[in-house]
Amino acid sequence: MESTKVKIEGNFKLKFIINQISAVLICVWMFWPFFNIRGRVISVVLFFIIWLFTTDHRWLNIKNWTKDLFFIAVFFVTFIPYIITKSFRYGDIEPQFILVSFPLFFVGIVLNHYYMYFKKDYTTLGRMALVSLLAFIVGSLQTYIGLEKYPMASRILATANDTMKELYATLGIGDFGYIYSATFISISLLFFLRVDIKIKLIYKVITLLALVLMLLMIVKASYAISLMIVFSGMFITFMIRKKSNIYLYIIFAIILIIIIPKNFIGNMLLSIAGLFEDNFTINSKFTDLASGFLSEGSGQQTSFRLQLYFSSLTTFFKNPLFGIYGPFGNPNYKVGGHSGWLDIMGLYGLFSAIPLFLGIFFNFKKQLIFYSTHQYFKYIFICQCLFVMFGLINPIIYIYEIGFTLFLLLPILPFLPQAFNRQHRKKDELSVKGE
Repeated sequence: MESTKVKIEGNFKLKFIINQISAVLICVWMFWPFFNIRGRVISVVLFFIIWLFTTDHRWLNIKNWTKDLFFIAVFFVTFIPYIITKSFRYGDIEPQFILVSFPLFFVGIVLNHYYMYFKKDYTTLGRMALVSLLAFIVGSLQTYIGLEKYPMASRILATANDTMKELYATLGIGDFGYIYSATFISISLLFFLRVDIKIKLIYKVITLLALVLMLLMIVKASYAISLMIVFSGMFITFMIRKKSNIYLYIIFAIILIIIIPKNFIGNMLLSIAGLFEDNFTINSKFTDLASGFLSEGSGQQTSFRLQLYFSSLTTFFKNPLFGIYGPFGNPNYKVGGHSGWLDIMGLYGLFSAIPLFLGIFFNFKKQLIFYSTHQYFKYIFICQCLFVMFGLINPIIYIYEIGFTLFLLLPILPFLPQAFNRQHRKKDELSVKGE
C-alpha cells in the first residue's frame, strides 16, 4: 500500500514538472525569435498539447471558467459556419495562418487562468515571468545587433514575401509583433524601478537589463507608433501617483487633446522628428503626422491610413451582423486591413466582434480586480488602455506575441520575485505588497 502511494506521488510530481516545463517552453517560443523560427509553429502546438494533458483536468469543467474564457470560446465557435461554408478568410492573408495565429493570440488567457485563478500557483507564474524576461533579453539583443547590420529587417519580416526574410529570421531578428510586445512590457517594467519596491538585487538587474535592451531595440526598429506608445505610457506612469487619480488623468488628457492648439501639437511633433533626423523612417512618420496639425489637411501617410480605417467602418455599416464573409455579405466590399477592431467588425460583423470584445473586456476587468489594491494596478491598466487604442490604428488580432504579452506576461510580472519560492504563497502574501 505504501509503495503504491509513493508511486502515485512520484507520478504526480513528474506530471507537475512536465507541466511546468511545457508552460515555460511556450513562453520561450513566444519571446525568443530565434527559437520561434527554428522550432516553427509545430513546436508550440506540441508544447501546448503536452501542457494540456498534464494539467488538472478539473479546470476544463465549464463551471470553473471565468467570463473571459467563456466569451473567447464563443468567439471561436462563431467561425464554425464560415469554415464549413469555406468562406473563412481574413483579407489577403492565408486562412491557414489565421487558424493558427488566432488561437495563439489567446492561449495566454488559458495559461493565465489555470495558474493564477484556478491553481493559484504563483511560484510557477514567477518562473514563467523570469524565463520570459530572460528570453526577451536574449531576443532584444539579437534583434538590436541584427538591425545594426540590416536596419529594415524588422519591417521586411512583417511583409508577405521577401527573399531576405529567411536570412533575417535565422539571425533571430524580431518582427512587428515582437517589437510591439516589447513596447508594452517596457512600460510595465517601470514598476520594478520604484524605490519602494523591495526585491532581490538579481531581479532588479534582470528587469533593468530587459528594459534597456527593449528600449534600444524599439528605437532601432524605427516604428514611430511604438515610440509614441512607449513615451506616452511612461509619461503617464510617472504623472499618476495614486490609483484614485488615474481616471481623472485620463479625462484630463482627453480634454487637453481636444482644446490644445493644433499648431502647438504640430510643432511638438516636428521637434520629436528632429530628434531622429538620422533615422529617415521615424523622422518621416513624425513629420507627416505633424503636417496634419500644421495644415488644413492630413499628411500623405496619415491621410492614407484614415481612408483605410474609414473603409473598414463603412464596410461594417453595410454588413453589420455577419460581415462581408457571412450570409447576406458582399465579399467585394473592402476592409482596410489596418485596424484590428474595425477589420474584425467589417469581416465578420457583430456575430464575432461582440464575443471578442466581451472576452477582452472581462479579462482586463479580472486582472484589474486582482490588482485593485496593488501598486502594479496603474501599470497594467495603462498598458490595457494603450492596447485597446493600438488595436484601433493597427492590425492586432493575428499578431499572437502581442496577445500573449497582454493576457499572460503583463498580469504575472509581479510574481517574478517568487520564481524560486518553495511554498506557494497566497494572493495577500505577495512579495511586493499593495498600497
